[in-house]
Amino acid sequence: TKQEVLPELPPLIFETLSVDMTPNQKQIYDAIIEDINEEEPQLNLLTALKLLSNHPQLLKETEGNTIKQYGNMVVDLKSNKLNILLEFLEEQTKENKVVVFSQYTSMLDIISNHIKIPHTFIRGDYPKAWNDKNIEIFKTDSTCRILLSSDKGAFGINLQKANIIVNFDLPFNPAVFKQRIDRLYRMGQIKGVVCVNFVTNSTIEHRVLQILLNKINMIDNVIENSIEKQFTKQIFDIINNEKVM
Repeated sequence: TKQEVLPELPPLIFETLSVDMTPNQKQIYDAIIEDINEEEPQLNLLTALKLLSNHPQLLKETEGNTIKQYGNMVVDLKSNKLNILLEFLEEQTKENKVVVFSQYTSMLDIISNHIKIPHTFIRGDYPKAWNDKNIEIFKTDSTCRILLSSDKGAFGINLQKANIIVNFDLPFNPAVFKQRIDRLYRMGQIKGVVCVNFVTNSTIEHRVLQILLNKINMIDNVIENSIEKQFTKQIFDIINNEKVM
């Protein structure tokens, strides 16, 4: 079983990479937080917070009346999170293969457009044969140093050729968080694995990460809607409690 083989695996280390928002991001973030209603939690506003923390361009390009009003507030398309990721990859891929996770394929596209290092990507909305081909390239081509992956694209695959996981954004589901790690940290892994979590300062992401790390050993690999709903409610409670303080 997984519990029986864990002692035989190399170390798993968690690291946090904190990033500051731009002034424009902070202005929009505060506006969204102010509009979150305790009586009627709105999932689209939570989505807006996540998009904004990744890259203002995601918020600006999102359709839908509720989120679009915040997208119209975007005047600066700079993302410190993206810039620091590019610096991180430039350094770490010299000796390691890296898997970068984001739940948003549009974010993966932005990252791909900015990376100058040989890379490939997999995503849930692409055919399995196409994903399988790119996985094989990542595993066998020594020059291909980075795999960009959505959660659905990586479901059920083995990526032990890599030893660094980058969570560019944090899933609001502990089971998904654990599944990302399990793509690399499993039988056949011979190197120590480092899980690097990108977290935006002055946002709820630090609290989200804390909850994820606390719950990671308490769940199965099965993704259940009840887990995600419970986690989302917990995040809304945190936001509303902090607004009162």
